[in-house]
Amino acid sequence: MGTWISNIMLEGHKPESAWGAGAEAACIQRVCGLIEALKGIEGVIVIVADEVGWDLPPVYELGRMFMQLNGLANQILAEASTDLVFVASGTPVFVKGGMSA
Repeated sequence: MGTWISNIMLEGHKPESAWGAGAEAACIQRVCGLIEALKGIEGVIVIVADEVGWDLPPVYELGRMFMQLNGLANQILAEASTDLVFVASGTPVFVKGGMSA
């Protein structure tokens, strides 16, 4: 997810321009569109997302925006998911759903 989010952020981005308020709305729209598209697929779908919110805030605006949008996308995906597994140091923590070790 992180790479996809960064690609959404950088579509048409000019290095000299600052991020506008529309970046968050565009990201939410794309993530919601992905969720809708996946609803038509049968079977197990695994989405791997990185957790960057536990790190120090980046110094640069673009990095802070990525941290914010990545966290927002993760929250939206977690809400839409039936199962949620957080993996730390290779150890799964079953957060949501009926999955078990």
